[in-house]
Formats: sequence, C-alpha cells, structure tokens
Amino acid sequence: LSGYQIQGVNDDLWAIKLLYSGELVVTSSRGNIFIINRNTLEVLDHVVLQGDTLINSMVVDELNNIYINTKQELIKLKWSNGTLSEIWNINLGESGSTPTLVGNSQSPSEQQFIAVTDKSNVMNLILVFRDDIPSDWQGIPNYPLRVAAVQPIDFNVQFPAFNVRPTQNSILVEGYSFLLVRWDNLFPTANSFKPGIEKWTWNSDSMQLIQDWVNEEIYIPNSMQGLSVGTGYFYAIGQTPNLLGEKLWSFKGIDWQSGEERISIDLAPHNDSRFNTKGSGIQIGPFQDVIALSTEMLLRFRKMNNST
Repeated sequence: LSGYQIQGVNDDLWAIKLLYSGELVVTSSRGNIFIINRNTLEVLDHVVLQGDTLINSMVVDELNNIYINTKQELIKLKWSNGTLSEIWNINLGESGSTPTLVGNSQSPSEQQFIAVTDKSNVMNLILVFRDDIPSDWQGIPNYPLRVAAVQPIDFNVQFPAFNVRPTQNSILVEGYSFLLVRWDNLFPTANSFKPGIEKWTWNSDSMQLIQDWVNEEIYIPNSMQGLSVGTGYFYAIGQTPNLLGEKLWSFKGIDWQSGEERISIDLAPHNDSRFNTKGSGIQIGPFQDVIALSTEMLLRFRKMNNST
C-alpha cells in the first residue's frame, strides 16, 4: 500500500477489519482508509480523512458501516455498491477508546448508538446516534445534535480530575448496559492501586443513562473484560493486595448485575510481568472456559466440578 501513502512521512498501517460482505477495511495512522479484496489484495476504493490522525481501532456493523474514532472526530463511513463514502462526522475532542456498537443494525426500530469515552476531566461516557436522529431530540448543550448522552464517570473517587486516567479500552456492552473500569496504565507501578468499576444502563423512555452500581474495591489496571451471559459474570485480570500490602496479579470473576466479586484467584507477584495483559481482551470459550492473553502466555481458566 506504499503507493497510497499520500499524507506524508511517518504513516503506518493502523487497523484491519473484515466487512460482512467479505472485503477488508484497512486504516493508516495518517487517515488513509482502504477497501481491499481479500482474495486478490486489490485496492477497491481509497479515501483520505483530511487532517485526521488515527489513534484507535475501528468497528464495523452488519450493514458495512465503518465507525472510526480519530484524534478529534468520530466518523461514520459506508461501503456500498463499490464505493466508500462518508456519512457523517462529529467532533468529540480527543478520545482513547475504540468505538463500541450498541443495538442491532438489522432492527431499525431499536435505538442504535456508538459508545466511546473521552479525555475530559472528568472523563465522560458518550453515546452517539448511529443513524437517524429522533425528530423530537433537543440535543445536549455544547455537543453536536447527534450526541445522545454525556455521562461523567468518576468511580466515586475523590478529586477525579486528578485521580482518574481516561479509559483507553473499548467499553464492554451487553444490551444497553455499559461497563467502565478505571484505567491505570499499560505498566502499573508496584505502589499503584486504583480500584473502580461502574455500570450504567440506557433508559430509552427517559432518554438518559441510569447508574446500576459502583464497585470501589476491585482493581483492574488495564485488562479488557469479557462477559459470559451464561454465568452472569464478567472476567478480567486484576490485582489484589496480600496481607503484607504486596500486590498479586489475580483472575477476577465479577457479578454483572450487582458488581460483587465472586471469583478471585491469585496468580503471581506484581513484578512478574508475564501476567500483565497490557490491554488485551478476555475470551469466553466453550465448556465455561475463560481465556486471557498476557505479554508472554495464554491463560486458561476452567470451572471444576460445581465450584465457581
């Protein structure tokens, strides 16, 4: 793709997704968007997001819509009839999270959103209408009309503007419920302990987000979470202090409905970097297996007998 790098130097390929129609969509850090035939590797179409820098991945839906979060904008593009075109773009300020789909693209009667977090002080959970904006929607002051909700997320932390780092991970969503975990760092320090998890649910009648619960005790520094609808738990790699105050990497299973910790398995001391997931996701496998990827290994957890 070197012949298409027209944005200048230091342009790197950034993300890749498979469209539902079978083509590949590839982005570069300087705003190049390519549609590629996955068999022949022919570039079928190419657009440039002028002046945009990509710092996140992207998401695609069943209708070949592509949602990209650049350094300043959230953009919707569509691949249709051999052409890639921009549908809308809105300025949300800087964001570190990959867009998350909310709602079913094939059920037009359902409300459908894109969810991201921003880098405001305090960080916000933001919902954006994916398609038509409701005719009676009055909007939110100081935000584009397409924005459906702006909810500050502070994890009940004192002085959150100084003590909450904007979340970098994509948001965990089930239905119209959203889970946010207090981000720490790709390399959390030995003396760092920043617990905090929140869950919010969108109420379509009142058109607002309602807080379900806050957990102020569980520390998940950077692991993505994985939800098992079957067990009703979500899982992550966290850290737990021992009796001496030393931190241990630990496998966490947390109740989706209540936010209470149900499983905690200590794995290794904090200084064992092999257990640092560095933002990697959790996969829910067959037979109630949970699989995590760390910097050096795959971790597999399995339910034994009737225990949790």
